[in-house]
Amino acid sequence: MWPDQPGIYSQRRRTGPSSLILVKSQRLASIRGLEVVLTGRFVLGTQSDVQRLARARGATVNDKRVSSATDIVVVASPSGHWKYYDHGIKIEEAVQRRRAGQRIYVISEGEFHQLLKGVGLTHQQSLAALSSGEPSYAGLPYRQAAMPAGGKGSITVDLDARDRSTRAHQQLCNRVAKAVKDAGHEPLSPFTDGPEYDVAWMRCETLWLTEVKSVSVTSERQQIRLGLGQVLDCTTSMRSFGFDVQPVIAITGPPSSAHFETMCEEAGVILCWPDQFRSVLSL
Repeated sequence: MWPDQPGIYSQRRRTGPSSLILVKSQRLASIRGLEVVLTGRFVLGTQSDVQRLARARGATVNDKRVSSATDIVVVASPSGHWKYYDHGIKIEEAVQRRRAGQRIYVISEGEFHQLLKGVGLTHQQSLAALSSGEPSYAGLPYRQAAMPAGGKGSITVDLDARDRSTRAHQQLCNRVAKAVKDAGHEPLSPFTDGPEYDVAWMRCETLWLTEVKSVSVTSERQQIRLGLGQVLDCTTSMRSFGFDVQPVIAITGPPSSAHFETMCEEAGVILCWPDQFRSVLSL
């Protein structure tokens, strides 16, 4: 349908339940020529608005259901009228078809916006979109945090944004997600416009909600206090959606004082670090 892209992959259409062939890698670089299904509430506008954007990029949009020709399901923030407790009919159809062997990318609105701008998904994003994990009302299957390019970067007063851009923060996010996955649970990432957590998972009908903070000797107090406010803010939001929530702050190593563990404990928050993940988080 379109020329091969050297070094990335080539896409070809075919009939049958597995409608997308990826050569060289699993990377999704374009929506051109693919069938897209939308579900949820979009930041980009109404579903009609988003459908027009997708068609302008050369995609076919099926606004009714997931079919044997569907290549991509875009999951935006949950709609209050989803048929099932934690997902809607289109997600249910996608899950059933994937179990039957059909290749369907399940992506976030943010990833879809990335494709609309002409920026393909990374290999890791593409693999996550093809994973067997299922979207839920709490979030999407976990997207591995990307490591930043080298360089010192610029100093900013947005401490949270600066921390999230660091390799230590992203490594720790991925480490939490791996511990959760190894324990047999599905790690989650937040929806594009939902409450912003780093990693979450469901266990025994409780949503474990984690804020990750990389700390140093000089930043420890500031980072833990910042993380405490963020995870409690997110916890309040998720509880308003009906979740039973256990908030967690994951830091890079043991705190310098028991004061910080006591502070978090009194707020109902678990403070932990890598050596404790399996035991303290009951994994």
